[in-house]
Amino acid sequence: LVWTIFLQTGVMPPASAPHGASEWLSVLAVVCAAAAYSVIESARRRDVGWVLLGVAVAAAGAMVIVNTVVVVRAGLGGSDSDVALFFAAYGAGSMGVALSLPIILEKIEARPVMLAGTALLSLTMVIATLEPAYGPALALWAAIGVGASLVQTPSGLLLRRSSHPEDRPALFAAQFALSHACWLVA
Repeated sequence: LVWTIFLQTGVMPPASAPHGASEWLSVLAVVCAAAAYSVIESARRRDVGWVLLGVAVAAAGAMVIVNTVVVVRAGLGGSDSDVALFFAAYGAGSMGVALSLPIILEKIEARPVMLAGTALLSLTMVIATLEPAYGPALALWAAIGVGASLVQTPSGLLLRRSSHPEDRPALFAAQFALSHACWLVA
């Protein structure tokens, strides 16, 4: 609430905070922005559930970022080039969906697409626990990218459709902060 007031009034706390205080101010900013976002969304009683989709993306994304090197090097006996290939597979899956999604969203609403992405992310996380061989694991990383993009790409469209023009800057800023808070927790 305090941070939201700072943002709305244009009055910002001093930049010369005591040592260590800037980190806590950053955390406070994320929490306050998330609270502001929740209030706006709860007031509308629409699309509140999609926030949880961001948690799924953050969890799957964190798994990819943190565990790819371990899975590829230790689990599959791969090289640095193989690690790069796995990251490329994730990116290719994500980019493929992001580039084709405008056509898909002409035929299908955003919510089912996002829910399908979340279901795919959930399924891929379960399959990842089975420690698949190299080829299937590479395909799995691409599928995680597909799922993440299915959830993230339409979120801006959904926010725009669910808000009034005067609320959009604050809503997008709050959603950005909240999604990053999900990444922080993941």
